[in-house]
Amino acid sequence: MGASLLFVAVAVAAPALKDKPADRLYAPTVVGDKQVYEQRGQGKAVPGTHVVTKVEERDGVLRVTIEREGQPGVWTDLAVSGAGVVWHTLRGGQLDQPVPAVKLPVKAGETWTYEPKSRAFKRTYTVGKEEEVEVPAGKFRAVRVEEEFARGEERQRMTFWHAPRVGIVKAVIKTDTAEWTQVLRSFTPGDGPVLKSAGAGKK
Repeated sequence: MGASLLFVAVAVAAPALKDKPADRLYAPTVVGDKQVYEQRGQGKAVPGTHVVTKVEERDGVLRVTIEREGQPGVWTDLAVSGAGVVWHTLRGGQLDQPVPAVKLPVKAGETWTYEPKSRAFKRTYTVGKEEEVEVPAGKFRAVRVEEEFARGEERQRMTFWHAPRVGIVKAVIKTDTAEWTQVLRSFTPGDGPVLKSAGAGKK
């Protein structure tokens, strides 16, 4: 997978959002929300800006479209609900099935697995405790989720920190031979409408 960071999250027939205010949902949910990242590794620093371009409510679930500046088409398509976050499209490619990343309520120690239909390796996810993480964008209380899998003889571990309202603020990939880190440099709240089902609104 090289230096690409794999961001995956929750799939389910989800409870409505009315009991989950927006400041407890682990994803951007307002049109115009902007995440500016920097990916560091192997002596390089690669910037990337993600912007929420569309949000629709479908049966109590918010469907959020994110585009990456400088690249055409949908970068990420995700669903946000009272059960968590569901990624349907990743890096412009449709996933063969949704994958859990943050489940609500958050339970430290919870684990689950994902076996893609199109690939031979299984991924295992483990939830850590909520903790404070500091990145260039500031300090955030974030939930840590670790993902592990083996590709041939090479093992790979990815750790993600998910912050309420903002989404992923930090991600680290470690393989047997290399390491990459992606950090949030800034987050700018959008000025689009806050849908009723998102609860408390923007932070």
